[in-house]
Amino acid sequence: MILNYLFLSLSLSLRDALLCSILDGVRASGNRDVCVKMRGTRRGQRLGPLNLPVEEEVESQYLKYIVNLPQGVKLCEAVERFNSNVAYSGLNHAVTAEGLFSENKEKLINGALTALLLGEGNQSSVPAEELEGQFHALRRLVASKAGFEAFTNLPK
Repeated sequence: MILNYLFLSLSLSLRDALLCSILDGVRASGNRDVCVKMRGTRRGQRLGPLNLPVEEEVESQYLKYIVNLPQGVKLCEAVERFNSNVAYSGLNHAVTAEGLFSENKEKLINGALTALLLGEGNQSSVPAEELEGQFHALRRLVASKAGFEAFTNLPK
């Protein structure tokens, strides 16, 4: 902990209690998009300011990005970009809009969940940062009604 440019070390129980208190206070004030991560968000990967949600097209593109990885891109990089652009409280535009050219969000969410589960790798050999990113991505996908339904209907 940094306090007036002094580095303080906290014991494990004090640190956990402090983090829990901060999270409870922030969530009680109405902010559902707060989480604790091992490292900070790389702002260069976000397609918009941090104080505003991204547009529906950005969410759709990152869902497609996880499903169909471009050549040379690892799943952990796609997951990190997805986590940088989708709010912790879940997809804001998870419901399929009615229209002639609208895309089926449920299929995109289901495809992203399947891609995450297939590409997760051996849990004992995956670095902790990548494993954390996978859990955050799963949390973001399952937070919506369509995502939870897709998660409960997965064949595995």
